[in-house]
Amino acid sequence: MKTDIKAIAKTFAKENKVSATKVETLLRNALSEQTKNMGKKASENTVALRKKLSELAPKLSGQRVTAVKVAAMLKTDIQSANNAIRHMHATTGAVNTDGYEDRQAGQRGRRAVIWKFS
Repeated sequence: MKTDIKAIAKTFAKENKVSATKVETLLRNALSEQTKNMGKKASENTVALRKKLSELAPKLSGQRVTAVKVAAMLKTDIQSANNAIRHMHATTGAVNTDGYEDRQAGQRGRRAVIWKFS
């Protein structure tokens, strides 16, 4: 969500009869501090898994795979593999969704996401 900090500061300053530049400076400092302290750092295992996946990505170029197959290749659990794939998708864009796996007769639950490496 984009916000125009200058306009917000100006309207607040006008309503409360304070300096618009001081309000703007305060808002910018508060927002920059907030974005610096968001989230927690990834564990060493997660960072290592992401590195393995980025090294494996050129070999998977053009292939359609699920997180289950990637987990088998990386020798890790499915959820960690899925998280690493989603992180790569969000940060580098080297992986994109390419549909969902078809259900077999009698299969229940969510369908697996098919990822395509580029």
